[in-house]
Amino acid sequence: MNLKSFFFQPKQRYNNFWAILFYTFFFTNLLNSQSKEIDEIDLEIKKYLYKIQENDVDEKKLKELEIEIENYKKSNSFPDVKQELDQNLFEFSNVNTKTYVVKPNDTLFSISKQFKMNVNQIFDLNPELKTKPLYIGQVIKVIDNVQEDKNSDWRIETKEIFEEKSYIVAKGDTLSSIAKKFNTTVEELLKINKLKRNSILKINTKIIISRYKIVKEFKVRKFFIKPVDGYITSTFGYRKNPFIDTLSNFHNGVDFAAPIGTPIVAAKEGIVIFSGRMVGYGNCIFIRHPQGYITVYGHNKVNYVKVGDIVEKGQKIGEVGRTGYATGPHLHFEVRKLDRVLNPLVALQWEERVEISNKRIALK
Repeated sequence: MNLKSFFFQPKQRYNNFWAILFYTFFFTNLLNSQSKEIDEIDLEIKKYLYKIQENDVDEKKLKELEIEIENYKKSNSFPDVKQELDQNLFEFSNVNTKTYVVKPNDTLFSISKQFKMNVNQIFDLNPELKTKPLYIGQVIKVIDNVQEDKNSDWRIETKEIFEEKSYIVAKGDTLSSIAKKFNTTVEELLKINKLKRNSILKINTKIIISRYKIVKEFKVRKFFIKPVDGYITSTFGYRKNPFIDTLSNFHNGVDFAAPIGTPIVAAKEGIVIFSGRMVGYGNCIFIRHPQGYITVYGHNKVNYVKVGDIVEKGQKIGEVGRTGYATGPHLHFEVRKLDRVLNPLVALQWEERVEISNKRIALK
């Protein structure tokens, strides 16, 4: 098309005008799609953080959750907290229930673990607990026909540390005086230093007083678990715009490609603070975790959780989709410390460990 035909053919000029207007609008939206996503995430998180400054209604629930986690860490066995719960499909007509009388020191979390339930299931059986606290003697409904726990996601690790205590011989020292000084025996000093009884101690010589091997046992698990069974298509940091190759922008998360409908699970236990639709991210979920962490799950086909739900590590919260601005089905996953973005691939390598034994063995 040349300028002459554009300006002097009215009908074609009219059509070209609307075509140019359409493509200008379309590409402008594509150019701004990534910044819109970032603005949406940042705006929602900042709104939430501002709101909880005045009244942090979620803090108490998170503290109870932290106490429950600490109890797991201190116990000899580590029950698996992975429980899949499709909130939309859960039907109490298919399960047997019974009554339970609340006892001193009971919490929603301790009761849910006692009966192998999810806290959200307790809420659904007892709607009044959503607005009123537990009290001693209260009669509530619980599930009767529960299944046994799955295998724990904790593993055992052993670490050996060698510890040596030594002394530099000074003028006038003898094996007897050194043994007395360190509350040991001459025989022990002779044995550990492979000396003879008539050995002459030289000034500035190192004498080993004791040698120990410390064997520590830990229970270890991932701090965050991978939220979906998929492969990485885009990492954290600057990248080319997925729609316009000549542009680049900062990607606040990691993209995991997976077929539509693939389950999305909570990377860590916490409370849902956002579940809804966004322009750039489509169906999106934010979960607040203990210690100020927040995880984000975007482009979902469907969200299975709602704001205020307590979710457990590994619990199904949605399905992979391509809602919002997406070139294909994938999960956009972010990890934040409050509103500060972190590299999710680094966070997924973090581990939490609990020391369960510490043995000190003397070496001869």
